[in-house]
Amino acid sequence: MNKEEKRIRNNENAKRWRQNHREQVSEINKKQYDKIKDIPEYKEKKKSYHELWYQENKEEIKKDSSIPEIHEKKLEYDKQRYKLNRDEILLKKKIFYQENSETLKERKKQWNKENPDKRLEIERRYNKNNPEKIREKNARRYRHRVPRWITKEELKAINNFYKNCPEGMVVDHIIPLQGENVSGFHTLKNLQYLSKKDNLTKSNKFPYYPLKFYMDKGLMGVKNYGNLRCPPKPKLRSSFNYSSGYH
Repeated sequence: MNKEEKRIRNNENAKRWRQNHREQVSEINKKQYDKIKDIPEYKEKKKSYHELWYQENKEEIKKDSSIPEIHEKKLEYDKQRYKLNRDEILLKKKIFYQENSETLKERKKQWNKENPDKRLEIERRYNKNNPEKIREKNARRYRHRVPRWITKEELKAINNFYKNCPEGMVVDHIIPLQGENVSGFHTLKNLQYLSKKDNLTKSNKFPYYPLKFYMDKGLMGVKNYGNLRCPPKPKLRSSFNYSSGYH
């Protein structure tokens, strides 16, 4: 028996042994990985290997992902993996986000700009599956922007405004509640109906419309040829259930 035949025989024997002792092999690999996983040189080498492998197999990965059976199988695998390693995965995600927050924000902003329809679909699906979370989130946002001088009648009118929102439309704050340069009030005259796409385009931009539009609505005064004068920040009003009736 020459060297090549001997090598092939040894490989086959080793393969059969691994197949018959899967749990033992898994335990050995885990112990070896635990010893080297935190070594910087190993982490860098592993990262380089994965990047190179992905670049070489990018097209094949995309092709496989489009096959429903493979996609469902991967989703099921990810769910099981998340259940078994939830704390570790969340910690890694938190550390990664802290180290790359600016890059991730810029990437997300660019993706949202290039894929408005996909973003709308994702938001619609999340809102439909998490109505309680959406109500709590909106209640927290609106609570701090309801002025103390607002009447109970206007609060009821605001509720009705939300309830009567036409199908396919959303309620928008004309002056955004959390804009970069201005913060509007959660009042009836600051509300309008917009399509989901228009609302996404408008976002928290201000001014989005001509200044005359805000003045005609009674939302903003003008002093000294264009210097905007905003009302003072309102005090918290706590005698109303803000979580009812909001989308």
